[in-house]
Amino acid sequence: MSKAKQLLVMLLVVTCSVAGLTTYISAQSDDDNTGSGLSISPTRTELSIERGQADIIKMSVRNVTNGDIVAKVFINDFESDGETGEPRLLPESEMSRAPSIRPFLVGVTDLDLKNGERQNFDIPVQIPEDAAPGAYYGIIRYAAIPVNNRALESGEVSLTASVGTIVMIEVPGEIRQQVQAKDVLFYRKDVAGTIFSAKPEQIGIRIGNQGNGFIKPFGSVTLVNPLGKQVHEYELNDTDPRSNILPSSTRVFKNPVQGVSVPGRYVATASVSFGNGGDILTIRGVFWYLPWWFVLAVIIFIVLIVLIIIRVRKFAAGSRYKKLRR
Repeated sequence: MSKAKQLLVMLLVVTCSVAGLTTYISAQSDDDNTGSGLSISPTRTELSIERGQADIIKMSVRNVTNGDIVAKVFINDFESDGETGEPRLLPESEMSRAPSIRPFLVGVTDLDLKNGERQNFDIPVQIPEDAAPGAYYGIIRYAAIPVNNRALESGEVSLTASVGTIVMIEVPGEIRQQVQAKDVLFYRKDVAGTIFSAKPEQIGIRIGNQGNGFIKPFGSVTLVNPLGKQVHEYELNDTDPRSNILPSSTRVFKNPVQGVSVPGRYVATASVSFGNGGDILTIRGVFWYLPWWFVLAVIIFIVLIVLIIIRVRKFAAGSRYKKLRR
């Protein structure tokens, strides 16, 4: 292959890699989120606004590229991934599935940012009088486009990596809280199971929200070893602020496992509360820790017992035979 062709291939690989970049936004962080030549803060905003009332979303966006840019704005609906709580952006064809914040936002515009410039600004939020009570959510996302870039006038801008803030708005009223504590799961290298030859690394509590508002579950999880002794306890969803479960979705809250040492059957018990803590849901899960040395020792023990039984039976049979000959 000629040097010109090699250079062309390298350029195509780099271009595809850049186009495929996606910036993920954690719903549990309030630090600046940097990517696509921009930094943004906060990465999550939660508001409770009565019908007919207004509020603002405070935001800060900074240009961290080497030139002037247009920070092009997008408002995306999303849904939970059903496991970690990370948002999955919905395509235009599916946006009607989510209770969107888009009708509530006023005056969301692109930003002109010079090299190194930061803009602090407010986005007004207006809740209509006829808005249904419940949870609404979405992502306000900005993509850095160099000034005079043709992507501004084309659909290619949607391929550009971006940063954004998750916005969660609850409209008070008839909020229905319906929570399901579904499963206690155990993981080794992110694979769930119930029998482990090596110590499991995480406990996961799967909780479902069947209501129409946000749920911030909390509570305690305990682990009891085969001897009946409590060897581990931790607080569920103890981040500050606590993480949410979106309406009509499920989330698994994972924490490291400690105290697993004795081979045998372990029982984890989760006591889950929500809202004002008046209701407590209790679920249990079981796993077996059976390291190879323990399994091998049990097999050897069983084999020895079988051999002893065979030996005893042979000895007893021999004794009876001798008696009969006499």
